[in-house]
Amino acid sequence: MRIATSLLLVAGAGALAVGVWLLSSSPVVGGPAEVSSSRELLTVDEVDFPEPLTLVADARPPRRTRPPEPPRETLDPPAAKPRSATTWLDAPPAPWVATFEEGRLPEWLEQRVATGRGSGFAAGVGDRVGLSFERLRLMSMLEGRGGAVVTRPLTPVRGHCLVVRKRTRIHPGRQLSAAETTVLSADEGERLGAVMYVRAPSIEGFLVGDEHEHVRRAATWDAWFDEVVTWDPLTGALFLSVDGEPPVVHEQRPASGPVRVGLAASGLGMGHVHEVDRLEIRWSPCQLGEGDGT
Repeated sequence: MRIATSLLLVAGAGALAVGVWLLSSSPVVGGPAEVSSSRELLTVDEVDFPEPLTLVADARPPRRTRPPEPPRETLDPPAAKPRSATTWLDAPPAPWVATFEEGRLPEWLEQRVATGRGSGFAAGVGDRVGLSFERLRLMSMLEGRGGAVVTRPLTPVRGHCLVVRKRTRIHPGRQLSAAETTVLSADEGERLGAVMYVRAPSIEGFLVGDEHEHVRRAATWDAWFDEVVTWDPLTGALFLSVDGEPPVVHEQRPASGPVRVGLAASGLGMGHVHEVDRLEIRWSPCQLGEGDGT
């Protein structure tokens, strides 16, 4: 009985295997015509690629852009005008003249402090401002506190230069001496043109300009000399003439409004003296169009 059962099981397994083989070797309805059982890999050359792809434009609506601006009309810049053209006078006022015979300062001169820094002048009363023997004496006995005076504001005049005439004597002290005749802005914050009377170890002379940029003339110490300082408000050129000699000139700063004239004595140590016997300040016609104010 057991032998018969075993034979039946073997026969059934064989039939099942035959059925599976028939199914695998028969075509499948609706399927591919042939199925490869070797699973071979294809190379790149054997692959049938479609036509090259073209990128599709963004399907979103395009962004709004500003229309191009029409070309702008190019205008030439306006012609440069003198800095002080709106403040100039058409005719000069009467000159200021002081001989100091009355023993007091004229009403158009005011006392100041000669600081030796910045513009060189500051509000206040300097160490020594005196009047003796009909002359003005500016002295420096304390560093940074020298005697000084300035004029009232002077408005530039069209076609005219500012002329300062004075009879002068300079006595330098033992240390650095730096007396001066200066054209200042009306607020006294800017030095527009200057003559510096300097005696120092590194430099000595009358400097038309300042210690950094200047034209130098030989100094005249402890003797009276006639001095003419001329300043062109249009160009800033400043001229110095001593005892009728040809002037020494150096271009400095033009006017930006009313100005003042300042006189001072300053320096290190003590004993610096700037004396003035006669002082005249006026507007005079400039030469060859200088200071024409146009």
